This record gives sequence, structure tokens and C-alpha cells, in this order.
Amino acid sequence: MSKRPFSFLKASWLLFTAFFITFLLLAVYLLKPDPKAEVFYHHLTGSQKNSEKNGYKLQQQRKGMVKEILFNEGTQLRKLRLECCEADILFVEQEGKGEIQERMYDVIGRMQEKLYYVLPDGRLAYGIPNHFFQIEELDVRGKKILLKDSGAIPMQTINYFEADMATYTFRHERFMAEQVQMIRYTLPSHILMYPFTESTPIMTGVASKVEFSLKNRKFNILASQFKGRFEVAEAAL
Repeated sequence: MSKRPFSFLKASWLLFTAFFITFLLLAVYLLKPDPKAEVFYHHLTGSQKNSEKNGYKLQQQRKGMVKEILFNEGTQLRKLRLECCEADILFVEQEGKGEIQERMYDVIGRMQEKLYYVLPDGRLAYGIPNHFFQIEELDVRGKKILLKDSGAIPMQTINYFEADMATYTFRHERFMAEQVQMIRYTLPSHILMYPFTESTPIMTGVASKVEFSLKNRKFNILASQFKGRFEVAEAAL
């Protein structure tokens, strides 16, 4: 009788020891990294580091795209209309900074460059918009007059262009086109109209590159290697 408690305790201790050793070996086996998994992990983390260092991009293609952009110079609200056969939407990330670009091919563009009025006596005037961009007054060489009683005719200068390829950067609102044919028109109305086949151009020309920003309050077009000629004298404001 006296040996049974001793045998029971001894058997329990041996069983616990065997279970603990088995658990320890199993833990070591599970925690030991698989060589193939380790190689894959290092390859993945290396790819991420290279991606962060060299940058990456996502791309989406579109066909038959039409884009209309409203922009302003000072108080004048204008419109740019772009049409293209194909376009690529690119998201480019470099050094942690993302940027969206739109690359267009076989581009046709129509842009309002200047909006003004012509009075019955031939004088030129700017419109003075209110808070809702509605024109109620005109500025005639520093003097304000009411549009309603002026008899003024709204006029606009429009740049029509065709380009092999163009890029629009959303963050900087910058447009750049390559191998551009440009035609400038003076037309009645402040509505961007098309086509212009029945209108007489005031200027025609070609440029290797045309660039402008819609973000600047002072609108300027930069044309590289531009060659053109004026067909009709343009009125100056």
C-alpha cells in the first residue's frame, strides 16, 4: 500500500515531463523559419524597398475621351475643351509623392484665351463679374458703365490646336502638347463654340511644344520653336 502513492506520483511526473518535452520540440519546430518562406519574404521586402526607391505607376486606358476644364485669369471664367482618340490615365509615385497625369493622343483643343466686349463706337471693354460670375458692368479704360444700356457685343479670342500628344498634370494644372498646329480666331459670344470652319482665322502657326498652366492668375502660353503669321490684325485691349 505504501508504494502505490509513490508509483502514482512518479508516473505523473514522468508523464508531465514527456508532455513538456514534446511541447517544447513542437514549439521549436513551428517557430523555425521555412527556408523557402524566408527566401520569399526577403524577395518581397526587397521588391517593396526598390519600389519605394525607384517609384511605381498605375495605368488605365480610355478611348474617345472629351474633357472640359473651367479656369480663370483674374475674374474671367474661361473654358478649355479637349478631345482625343486615346488617353492613358497614369498614377505615378516617386519618393513618396503621388501625381496623376493624363496622356492624350491625336488631340484637338479649343481654349478661350480672351473674353471682352465691343461697344457701338468700336471701343473695347472688359466685363466686371459679380460674385456669381455674372457680368453687370463693363470697364472701359478705367471707367465703369452698365452692360444693360451699353449696346456692347460680347467677343472672344479662341485658340484652336491639334497635337500628336499632350499631357495634363492634375496637381499643377499644367498642360503640355507636342508637335502642335495652332489657329487663333476672334468670334462673337462668350460661349465656346465649334466647329470654326466658317470663321476666318486671325493667326496660324506651328510649334514643337506648347505649355501653359491653368493655375496661374496671369495666363501665358509658352510655345517652343513657334512659326506663325497673322492673317488679320487682332484688336488689343
